Amino acid sequence: MNERKNKTLKHLKELKNRYSRLSVLRLVSFLISIVFLISGITGNGLIFIVIGIILFALFMYFVQMHTDLNNKIKHDEIYITVLDRYISRKEGKWTDFSDDGSEYLSKDDTLSYDLDLLGRGSLYQYISVAHSLKGKKLLADTLSMKRDVFPMHEKRYEAIKELAGIKDSFRYEFETMLIRTSSEYRPVNEDAGSIPFWMYIFMALIPIINIISIVLVLGFGYNPGIILITFMAGLMFSWIPKGKVDSYISPIYGYGKVAGDYYLVLNGLSKVEFESELLREQKGKVTGKNGILKAVKSMEKIGGLSNISFNPLIHMLLSGFVGWDFYLALIASRWTLKNKGVFDESGEIIAELEELISLSVLMALNDTCKPEIISDRKIEFEDLYHPLISSDKVVRNSAELSNSVTVITGSNMSGKTTFMRAIAINTVLSYIGCGAAASTFRVPHMKLFTSMRVRDDVSEGISTFYAEILRIKAMADYAGAGNELPMLCLIDEIFKGTNSADRIVGATEAVSTLSDADCMVILTTHDFELCDLKTKSGKTAENYHFEESYKGDEIVFDYKLKHGRCTTRNAISLLKMVGIVKN
Repeated sequence: MNERKNKTLKHLKELKNRYSRLSVLRLVSFLISIVFLISGITGNGLIFIVIGIILFALFMYFVQMHTDLNNKIKHDEIYITVLDRYISRKEGKWTDFSDDGSEYLSKDDTLSYDLDLLGRGSLYQYISVAHSLKGKKLLADTLSMKRDVFPMHEKRYEAIKELAGIKDSFRYEFETMLIRTSSEYRPVNEDAGSIPFWMYIFMALIPIINIISIVLVLGFGYNPGIILITFMAGLMFSWIPKGKVDSYISPIYGYGKVAGDYYLVLNGLSKVEFESELLREQKGKVTGKNGILKAVKSMEKIGGLSNISFNPLIHMLLSGFVGWDFYLALIASRWTLKNKGVFDESGEIIAELEELISLSVLMALNDTCKPEIISDRKIEFEDLYHPLISSDKVVRNSAELSNSVTVITGSNMSGKTTFMRAIAINTVLSYIGCGAAASTFRVPHMKLFTSMRVRDDVSEGISTFYAEILRIKAMADYAGAGNELPMLCLIDEIFKGTNSADRIVGATEAVSTLSDADCMVILTTHDFELCDLKTKSGKTAENYHFEESYKGDEIVFDYKLKHGRCTTRNAISLLKMVGIVKN
């Protein structure tokens, strides 16, 4: 990435040097052409005029070259910004990115809140390359599992893997084009249909009466005022039905300005050869026999034509002499009848690519594996880690969790919660078609429930303990509803909002209720009494733990999962470290 950035920086420097030289040439050619033209017109002969015209044509050529260079400079500057974002991700500076998906994090979306799927410091903030509103919303809905893409997880994985690997150049270029455009079209009415017959009459009538008046004045000596009369009549015929005419022109107003941006992005997609089925399907929608690329290109041209209307004087002249808006209405009507829904479809294709490419960022920057969805009721993994922890700090763990209830104990700050979040977030990644942050990751398809960052709600009069009860109740309700999809319940520090006696009783009853259903429960606790939890069938919970060691007055954590229950405590040691407890 750094090598690619340095190469682009070198190219950008060359472009800027050429741009500066061309600016001088453009100015000089313009000034000299003016001098020659004035000299020729004032009596120095035709040769000076010819040279002046040639120099002015050269000036126009330099103007076009100048514009092209400016576009290339903008491209390289944005491309470097895109690369810098990837470098920031590698260096752990991605939490400074402004787009973190917070606007999609609703109060009741406990899964996203618990697992850092959306919001500050979230998976969304880490991977998002979405710049369209549709793309951002789609990515947020996928990560928070509001959008069920599990039936396509195999196809999605192949597409995301391809984008993460051999299509890295496409990833960078696609985001560059998105930033360059960042256009959102204005929704318009596409149901106006064909223009009515009376518009055809005006389209013919207005230019005919003006042609007749001009012929009468120039050929037969009529009073020139007749031209003004027919011109004013043309204006009247054009402007009186303007509201109706604009209803047919509205697709140009809504799509014309963004058509060029959409074409830039979709044309870039059309030039790439893909191997995965899903990406080929997306490309086919763009380039196929009835593909949308041609329709978007035609609207770009129509939009350019309609730009004339934004000059009030020219628009008035065209309206009065030829009935300009009627012709725009005809062109827009025919385009809409043939290409209805094209920009909605274009927006969806771009959004879906934004979502897939965002997920590919995770796989491109991290060691991942293809997760395996299994039918056995167990979660099995090797070298599992949390993808939001930097590679120089992350600790990997391996285990096979096959009991219906797993209890994880350990000292404060030993890694229990992070480990459980790692299981959960990799489960989400597996279900949405992304790679899992592990060497191997095997998980059944389950309905995911979490109770981790439980918050009180003063406005609703809900305490932390009651909020957790509501979380556990949601799990129990699902278990009792007879749903076909089994459950995976991850509970951190179960019933921590109440006293230890009530906590043990409550946890025992809750786990017994959940284990009676088709469910896997993984919970963390400081209460060693809960290590003896039993399922309704009488099977004892499986126990794992994290522990610490001591080097002098320092506590050292290795964050490695170990089998069995924890036998150490460190609360007093932590209190001593911060000076609250002296002895």
